[in-house]
Amino acid sequence: MLMLGMAVLVLGVLALGWLLLVPDAHAHARGNLSRGAAEAAAGPATKGATQGASRGGVRRLMPAASVGRITRLVDAAGRPAEQVERMLQRKVVLAALGLVLGVLIGVGTASPIGWLLAIALVVLGWFGPEIYLTGRAGDRRKAIDAALADTLDQLTIAVEAGLGFEAALARIVHNGRGPLAEELGRTLQAMQLGVTRREAYRALADRVQLPDLDRFVRAVIQADAYGVPISTVLRIQSDEVRMRRRQRLEEQAMKIPVKITFPLMLCLMPVLFIMVLGPVIINAVEAFQ
Repeated sequence: MLMLGMAVLVLGVLALGWLLLVPDAHAHARGNLSRGAAEAAAGPATKGATQGASRGGVRRLMPAASVGRITRLVDAAGRPAEQVERMLQRKVVLAALGLVLGVLIGVGTASPIGWLLAIALVVLGWFGPEIYLTGRAGDRRKAIDAALADTLDQLTIAVEAGLGFEAALARIVHNGRGPLAEELGRTLQAMQLGVTRREAYRALADRVQLPDLDRFVRAVIQADAYGVPISTVLRIQSDEVRMRRRQRLEEQAMKIPVKITFPLMLCLMPVLFIMVLGPVIINAVEAFQ
């Protein structure tokens, strides 16, 4: 009877998980459009009220810090198919699945290891979505870093050819691909909906969390405030980005000998000991015999 109840519970949780874990493409598209328009159109005074009013479902049961962390991760991951509400639901469902499976394993094995595995499954189910989003955000950040220098060169050429800065950005967005073009497109969309340049650029830097992009954003904001020619700023920023990238590559190359020392010692030392001490040991054994 207990096993039957457990089986029914597992099937119920799996059915609920299927409903919550399978993404709805149409709902995702509608949510992105409405959320992007609301965030861009809302000013600093009304943005928090809009976000607070939109909370519902699992959000009301979750700590504000956890909701904020998931929201930042979803933004950093490029607004993937998982919305914030759905990701929070997945945390709960995966943790429940881990709990059910862990209880089944614990009851079946009747050992402390089974219950420790149950706890591990619950923790993994709870933090699994955040780990996934963190990895996706990291990959997106690396792609943006790799494309930043070339994008700055294209912006410099377009501005020096006579285009305005926003027109050059629009051209990059129209012709470009990848995460950086998407983020620049979001920035342009925000400015078209009434957000000031300073706020839109700062939002770009806050979403991506990339030091080189943050320096570029601060340089553009200062150039806009003090009237510095934007082409000069773009040229300087492009050179600095390439220089810092070269320095990082040189630093990584200098770390390689240190990193391979232990694997080399682990692989070579046993062979050296066998080659050096092997004949000595064999001769000693033969002498005693």
